[in-house]
Amino acid sequence: MTMGSHENKRKTDRSHAVKPSRIQLKGKEYRLNDISDGGVGIIVDGPDTFFPGQRIDAIPLELNDGTIHLKGFVAHISKTESHYICGIRFILDGIEEYKSVAQFKKERTPTK
Repeated sequence: MTMGSHENKRKTDRSHAVKPSRIQLKGKEYRLNDISDGGVGIIVDGPDTFFPGQRIDAIPLELNDGTIHLKGFVAHISKTESHYICGIRFILDGIEEYKSVAQFKKERTPTK
């Protein structure tokens, strides 16, 4: 079940094979479920934690060499068999932010 206007058509590859990671949003820590070049999926307590379209102005991504702060918005809230996933799409402004997201993804995706 999907709440919001989430579509199955993806513009970027999503990796579910992520190393255990957490992201702090709005004063609370959330476990990372998946990552793509365009955003992240986090595990949330329920469907009311965030709402589709909600803007998030502070998304800190911890990199090996520092922290970057991005902006984004909630793309969807989806229920799986065991939990809720909040999909957050990044609003990237410039090549440096794209590079930082790629670095974050690389640091959290196991090498083959």
